[in-house]
Amino acid sequence: MLVFDVELLSFTSPPTAPPDVKAPPSDAKKTPSGLAHKVIKPGTGSRRPTASSSVTVHYSGWTTDGKMFDSSVTTGQPASLSVERSDSRLD
Repeated sequence: MLVFDVELLSFTSPPTAPPDVKAPPSDAKKTPSGLAHKVIKPGTGSRRPTASSSVTVHYSGWTTDGKMFDSSVTTGQPASLSVERSDSRLD
């Protein structure tokens, strides 16, 4: 028999689906492959990554019916990505 004593230390609510999750907004940019993307809130810093940089980001993904299928926000583990590789996947 195992017995666990659990103490809740914090609670993270999942992000809500964007209102335009069913289709890309009209002002979204599209890559040649058809991927649509939009900057929701631009950064304010003066430092910018280069193609050889690695960045750490939080992300969330939803299906077009508003169901979240993945989120680094809810797991509390941001993803580290190579900018050069990320750009190539957007084409």
